[in-house]
Amino acid sequence: MYKFIKKNIFLILIIIFILLLFYVFYYGKSFIETFVDTANTSAAFNIPTLTKWTFHDSSSDWFKLPGKGNEKKYMYNDLGFSNTDESFDSISISFLINIVSGLDKWRCIFHFNNTDKDCCNFGDRVPAMFVHPDNTTKFHIKYSTDTTGNDGIDPNILIPMATPTLITLVFNKNNFTFYVNGNSVTSIGYTDIYPRNKDTKIYIGDHFDGYGNDGNVLIKNFTIYDGALTETDVKNIYNKLNELSIGPPGPQGIAGQTGMPGPAGPTGSQGSKGDKGEKGDRGDPGEKGDKGDRGDPGEKGDVGPAWPGNPISYTQPNFGPNSNKNQYAKY
Repeated sequence: MYKFIKKNIFLILIIIFILLLFYVFYYGKSFIETFVDTANTSAAFNIPTLTKWTFHDSSSDWFKLPGKGNEKKYMYNDLGFSNTDESFDSISISFLINIVSGLDKWRCIFHFNNTDKDCCNFGDRVPAMFVHPDNTTKFHIKYSTDTTGNDGIDPNILIPMATPTLITLVFNKNNFTFYVNGNSVTSIGYTDIYPRNKDTKIYIGDHFDGYGNDGNVLIKNFTIYDGALTETDVKNIYNKLNELSIGPPGPQGIAGQTGMPGPAGPTGSQGSKGDKGEKGDRGDPGEKGDKGDRGDPGEKGDVGPAWPGNPISYTQPNFGPNSNKNQYAKY
């Protein structure tokens, strides 16, 4: 066996790759983002431009879809809509669903009915939505058109099991769009889609079959609008659900202990020599020094030789009566 695998490993990888491509192609749309469920999700379904009606048992808590005999019944005339042709022709249905487990029997989520019959004449389903009896989360959505009383789609998508998911159906007169978690899965236009009327009955849970619902399909915030939600409206609902699921921030955690100091890094290389700075200002002159001590007197010199005019060494002559005194006057 090992030798066979080793010898044919390239062929085996090709087969695995082909199977993977097939899975992504067929079930690729099941890879959808989900959000964390919270108790305050009802605020996300407020659309200012449209009047809404919310199934009261699922406005804040999850509601287990019941079987025949325990289903909920409402009259379209009692929803609080204007009951004009516009509100009959265009409606939107949006809600959270959580399919906890699969089942081998049909399970009805809701059923709008004009005739008191299940199927498959005109007006029997306007619309109705079921979960397939194949132990998966595959949907079965039906409505009446000019072609057949049981027209509709089986969208090629599997939502995650046991995970809250946003489902939205929009009937904009003769156009139908199906959304999962804010993303358009299918959009189809028809010549004529049968509308509702003031006597239309709405069943939440199984009303006609009587054998499907086992309590493992839960819904919440089941909301009907008296007009067509836009793609932006649907995305806003989903985004708001994500915002609400984040919740308020928790308390601040306790600061951890200071870590040990890391080892010293290596000495960096010496930087380049900077430019020579500018010459500084000349300093103030210093204070005048103290006067020096007077030196000792020198020794007395010897008497020099006599020379004319030296009063010390010259002996004044004895001027006689005939001598010329003036010749010495300058001395």
